[in-house]
Amino acid sequence: MLSPASTIAGTVVDSLENPRAGATVSLASVEEEKLATIRTVTTERDGTFLYDFLEAGDYALQSGLFDRSAEGALEGPGVLQITLAEGESKQGLRLVLGEDGETISGRVTD
Repeated sequence: MLSPASTIAGTVVDSLENPRAGATVSLASVEEEKLATIRTVTTERDGTFLYDFLEAGDYALQSGLFDRSAEGALEGPGVLQITLAEGESKQGLRLVLGEDGETISGRVTD
């Protein structure tokens, strides 16, 4: 029998709370405090993004692309640490972009 898949969904907005269409959002599985598999999606017109069919585990989420070579890539500004249980969904995540397009904050709102 297949295990139920987990999902992560949210919205990317600018500092004025306007949805950001076409923003890149990266999700990386985290193994032994290092980035493992990285998947990227582009936000819809309303700024929303969705990652589905995820396995239970630890993830790092951010707007933009992860820099694997950067020291502390998992603790950078705007990186959300997420732990998913089997079949769990994290909805309503918000990633806020600064004027230069860089992530300045994020929070999980269940």
